[in-house]
Amino acid sequence: MAWDKSISRKLGLSRNTVRKFILSGATEHTYQRTIQPQPLLDEYVSQLEKLLDEDWERPGKRKITARRLFELLRTEGYAGSYDCVQRFTKKWRRGKGKQSSGAFVPLKFPPRS
Repeated sequence: MAWDKSISRKLGLSRNTVRKFILSGATEHTYQRTIQPQPLLDEYVSQLEKLLDEDWERPGKRKITARRLFELLRTEGYAGSYDCVQRFTKKWRRGKGKQSSGAFVPLKFPPRS
């Protein structure tokens, strides 16, 4: 099965993954993680929620970014990644109703003469 090696190089997948799909006859692969583990963030969740609650009432330009929240947690001893904090912050804000209004204003202008 030398051909699976060249396919794996082209697709950027491992040979075992390519071999598994070839032998199974599958044509498409999707993976959805149902639960995102956050083992390092768990002990900082209450502190992060407190910071987000305080931040919720601030005007838009004065809001704390996920990057700044990450830096604040790092000073408290958090050893996890920024992505974990960003995912949590995004999910928390979405749960609070921080979604775009979905309004669309088309920009139409008369042609210049």
